[in-house]
Amino acid sequence: AWVGFLIGQRYGQLGPAGSTSSVTVQFGDTLWAIAERSGLKGDIRDVVGRIAQLNGIKAGQIEAGQELYLPNH
Repeated sequence: AWVGFLIGQRYGQLGPAGSTSSVTVQFGDTLWAIAERSGLKGDIRDVVGRIAQLNGIKAGQIEAGQELYLPNH
């Protein structure tokens, strides 16, 4: 999944709320794992919450192939 994260990462694109990058969910990914790999600072629970909120995700439901925007800080 880590390689998929690197391949899926896109820089220089603006998504919702001024996000600066996105990631394509790989099979087996979780919001927690994506948050850990994102490099975003802060409590991991807060990072998961920010990613979920930015993408309108409820109950942590994500699917392989889905594009998620990452907050810019």
